Amino acid sequence: MKIICPFCKKNIETESSTIKCESCSNIFPNFNKEYSEDFFADFIDDYFEYIPKIFPYTVGLKMREYFENDLKRIFHAINVANFARHIAIKEKADLNIVVPCGYLHDIGIKNAEKKYNSSAPKYQEIEGPPVAKNILNSMNCSKNLIEEVCDIIAHHHSPKDEETKNFKCLYDADLIVNWIDGIKERNVKKENVEKILHLFYTETGKDLLLTISSNV
Repeated sequence: MKIICPFCKKNIETESSTIKCESCSNIFPNFNKEYSEDFFADFIDDYFEYIPKIFPYTVGLKMREYFENDLKRIFHAINVANFARHIAIKEKADLNIVVPCGYLHDIGIKNAEKKYNSSAPKYQEIEGPPVAKNILNSMNCSKNLIEEVCDIIAHHHSPKDEETKNFKCLYDADLIVNWIDGIKERNVKKENVEKILHLFYTETGKDLLLTISSNV
């Protein structure tokens, strides 16, 4: 099976669920594979074994702990953080903001479902910042970092007229992963990729989506 690395565009021959690109050292799931609990579990374990155990990546460990056995949401958060990191590097944004936002952007979903019996974006945006704040406080993060991460989480589905570079990286990464999830879970047609490019803020995000679309 031939896969195109979304990060460096090298061709990779593999049947593995987890891909570690020898060319650029990035790790990502094989989106040609069918989604399943085993697929999620294998990739999550591989990912956390591979990433550096330093901030901001250790935020991912806190996210994993918080979501417990909800493998689908852990998997989603990892992928958003992974793509957001790549976009942030290319767009010269702040990894210490963007990566935690990737891991924590949907962290309010558990409380949203408990309080409102809904995972609707507006409830995630309400419930996410307090949980994210507690997690980042437990890691002794600075007040300014916590405030910016929580602000982004509080409107990550609802862009303002003027947005920061950090927000744009997170937003585009979430668009990519939601599109992939749509292909896998909701029969969204792969050919519709061209129809959502106008939603992206960054050229890096658009390029990632187009490359990934050839793999899904």
